[in-house]
Amino acid sequence: MQIFAIGDNHYIYLERYGFNLMLKDIEPKNIRIRITLLIATLIASLFLFLYIAILRKLSPLKKLNRQIPKFWLKKRGILGTSLRN
Repeated sequence: MQIFAIGDNHYIYLERYGFNLMLKDIEPKNIRIRITLLIATLIASLFLFLYIAILRKLSPLKKLNRQIPKFWLKKRGILGTSLRN
């Protein structure tokens, strides 16, 4: 048994029981690369989706955190202009 690579094609040459066969490999050699890229793309899109979802869920807390000092100063009657927005 011998394996030949001619151009982009791969062939297997068999010599058995008086017969000589040359079989062409019909499966593309880069199928693993395609599967790996597909899985990597799916994982990256999942992480991006989770990142955006977490940011959207945390944005009301950020707004509330900014309003707490204003509420506290307003309650105490110390409404000043040196507050950060």
